Amino acid sequence: MNENFSRPSHDGNASLALGTPGEDFLRRVRRSAVHVLGDSTTGREVLELCEAHDEARRLVLEDRSSGHVVVAVVGATGQGKSWLIQQLIRSSPVAKSIVSGNNHDEATEKLTWIGPSPPADLDSVHENYLHCKAGDMQSIGATYVLVDAPGATEHRRSVATVAARALQLASVLVLVVRRDQIRSEAVGMLTHASEGTVVVPVVNAVRRRDDLLDADIDSLLHRMRKAAPTSVIAPAVIIEDFEVEERTPESVGPDAAERVANRLQAELGSSWEGDRRRSARLAALDARFRAALHSVLSGQLPSVTAAVKHLNDEALALPAEVAESLVGSGGPLRAAVR
Repeated sequence: MNENFSRPSHDGNASLALGTPGEDFLRRVRRSAVHVLGDSTTGREVLELCEAHDEARRLVLEDRSSGHVVVAVVGATGQGKSWLIQQLIRSSPVAKSIVSGNNHDEATEKLTWIGPSPPADLDSVHENYLHCKAGDMQSIGATYVLVDAPGATEHRRSVATVAARALQLASVLVLVVRRDQIRSEAVGMLTHASEGTVVVPVVNAVRRRDDLLDADIDSLLHRMRKAAPTSVIAPAVIIEDFEVEERTPESVGPDAAERVANRLQAELGSSWEGDRRRSARLAALDARFRAALHSVLSGQLPSVTAAVKHLNDEALALPAEVAESLVGSGGPLRAAVR
């Protein structure tokens, strides 16, 4: 294990015990916000950024999956995430328990873990666990658990927060996007949030393979790599729409699962290096934290700095004013005092 990392604990303070440069910087920012900015709007905003960043670091560092690879399937609501998970575990009876829906009432609202063992410290408010034997899961060359994340573009804050947690927990992301949504800005937002990890794009519900599809996929991969330069963005997996021509769910599903699993195995085999990948994710988190701080403070610090300078000038002038009020401004009296 990389010497920069201690073995994570599950007491919620794993990141505080590390003493890494990123953690030291976070501690200094938090202390400065308390002592310098106080209970101001800017101070509260900086502290909120600190808490969110600390939680994100903790999720990356914690091994809640007993050493298994965590594959999070993410994307906007209605892209086919849950359907794809059903195909990856189609040999298991639990596949029928995976809820798939396109509207507000049916859409997934919790993180659902699927695999041979539950995660440590399961949060029953935001998470579910479905037991699935490793032998019933499509092979990717390693024991893994799947995470079915809620639609990441939901406007409800609680759902968006749960989806964000999946991004931090995952060893690899499978980003599902429908062919007709491939130009959506939400794809870039999700990729940016996943920076520092392995991302496998899956273009779903493709009705026709042509030059326009190739151009759109090339554009998608370019946007993803630009949004997350420290991520490993794999070539896209294309899944045909089974509602056209002679295709059926029974024919498309197994083929889709096999091709996604093969891509995962190839990417994990060439890119997954344990602590080095985790270190890259932490570095990406730290960079985003610094950028967010700059965004908050760049608009606020000029006025704060001016206020501090004014206060300092007043403090320096105060002794002279007090002395003058006591001894007067006359030349002889002032000379006598000297």
